[in-house]
Amino acid sequence: MAISTRVAGTSHSNPYDAFGRACWDFADSQSSRELHPYPARFIPAIPRQALDLLEVDGPVLDPFCGSGTTLAEARRRGLPSTGIDLNPIACLISRVRTQAWRPADAKYALEHASELRERAASGGDRSLLPTSIPRIDHWFDPWAQEALAGAIEYLQAIDDVTWRDRVATAISSVLVRISRQESDTRYAAIDKPGDRTRAATQLAQAVVRVCEWLAANNGDDRAAEARVVCGDARDMGSLDSDSFAAAIFSPPYPNAYEYWLYHKYRMYWLGFDPTEVRRSELGARPHYCKPNGLTETDFAKQMGEVFSGLARVLRPGAPVVVVVGDSTIAGRHVDNGELLRDAAAAVGLEPRARAERSIGVRRSSFNRAHSRGRRTEHVLLFTAP
Repeated sequence: MAISTRVAGTSHSNPYDAFGRACWDFADSQSSRELHPYPARFIPAIPRQALDLLEVDGPVLDPFCGSGTTLAEARRRGLPSTGIDLNPIACLISRVRTQAWRPADAKYALEHASELRERAASGGDRSLLPTSIPRIDHWFDPWAQEALAGAIEYLQAIDDVTWRDRVATAISSVLVRISRQESDTRYAAIDKPGDRTRAATQLAQAVVRVCEWLAANNGDDRAAEARVVCGDARDMGSLDSDSFAAAIFSPPYPNAYEYWLYHKYRMYWLGFDPTEVRRSELGARPHYCKPNGLTETDFAKQMGEVFSGLARVLRPGAPVVVVVGDSTIAGRHVDNGELLRDAAAAVGLEPRARAERSIGVRRSSFNRAHSRGRRTEHVLLFTAP
């Protein structure tokens, strides 16, 4: 049964009541090996339960797709999906996460791993790197620069777009380990032992891990196609009207994280511009902590633009599921659940249910002081006009 039919008519089982009564904590959910490190990851159990409770039967949209969790869950149900994200590393991971894996790919995986290891071990030309990557000597030892330069030279020579994305994801996934950055969640430079040979081995192993993940998770030929759009969620002009059966997403929490910072040097090495991502990223803490910075009113306006786009591209009555936590802005506690309810209602989305979910303590931020104390998130359900 299509979701539009269920929402428009009456039912012995009210999906909105079931949604509001459902438990969204998922305390027993087991973390599995991930394709790529990613901050504040959307856990698969949330979109999985939302798709089940609402019996979605049609294309799914995630306007803040991050590492592609919602797209992957839709794909497993045979539902086509579209994800939007401003961060090119997020788009890269989402594309690879939703790629089909075929048995013949195993041969190419080993070939790419071997070639990448050889090129990285030989080293590449690092003479021009300081002009394209700021403070490179602070964050990367000479041997790391040489190994990564060789790896990028190999990456740029790959003609097949699918495999270029897979190898790029592999390089990106271990880049922090090869760098002097302490960890994915600690933005401090420290001394690390290593050499070109060790880095080359790590890069080759990363290709194998990416392909093992795809083989374990994406071998189903019945899975539907996913489309990833690299852009601003406030601009959905490339999407057709009345074309999606549901939207499921978690927007950035204002003043909570610096999402772009997690992937700053990944973007530089892969040829993207992190400064543009920082400039336009919704919710990013630098926009809020500076003098005369943004406030919750600005965030509400920005999300109003997102909701306005959703009202156009969603089918009438289609569900919109939003997961968001609260924020502290200029010392004020901001209930982002209420803020988003008002912003959605202002453009015609109808609030249907609201639940709270408990969250565990995670080391997922470079600025833990601004997320410390957050123990719950809001799970909101709206329907399109």
